[in-house]
Amino acid sequence: MAENGESDLVNGNPDVFPALMSDESVKNLPPMVMTTREFCQFKDDSDVFVERLRSEGKLLEYYVHPGCPHMFTPPFSIYKPIYDAYLN
Repeated sequence: MAENGESDLVNGNPDVFPALMSDESVKNLPPMVMTTREFCQFKDDSDVFVERLRSEGKLLEYYVHPGCPHMFTPPFSIYKPIYDAYLN
């Protein structure tokens, strides 16, 4: 909740919507892998954030789960190659 009592969603809080992070904050992020779902209501925000990460050289990989809604939880086996590639 914001100091003025309004929802963080109304105020566009960057802790809720990382696409709204300052350029300096994005530059200070570690390299990352992003995932989202094709039919997630926040996919457009993810796409914006991914482009900002890419422009700063912070994006390792971006995976969009085709045909899936926001609440879809994929099996770990989908992520195993990513973990193996970047965390081992």
